[in-house]
Amino acid sequence: MGDQFRKQQIGNVKKGRDKAQKEADAPTLGFRQDHNKTIYQVQIDQGRELVVGEKLHVHLPELNGPVVVARAYERIGFIDGEASEVLRKALTDPMSDSIAQLRILSIEEISGDAKAEILENYN
Repeated sequence: MGDQFRKQQIGNVKKGRDKAQKEADAPTLGFRQDHNKTIYQVQIDQGRELVVGEKLHVHLPELNGPVVVARAYERIGFIDGEASEVLRKALTDPMSDSIAQLRILSIEEISGDAKAEILENYN
């Protein structure tokens, strides 16, 4: 009698593990190829500085507001323009994450704005 119960428990654990693995493998914002290939123009707020290679977070605090780039809880800048509309749609999609990770690729000397890309793995 105890062996049957144990087999059922093991089966339930395997089903739960398989379901969790399937959900983890589902594409999210960070894994969608169209977002990973786009280079975003980050407009840096006055008095803020960035470093090439730095990893920042991008999120949408207000539905109609700008796409905000932040270091932890500190706003660093924002993404504006046509690329931000695509990113805004992806961030508000209920099937995706509402936050993504961005890596700074380069910083322009004159304007101080930066070019960045979305990272595949959100860590």
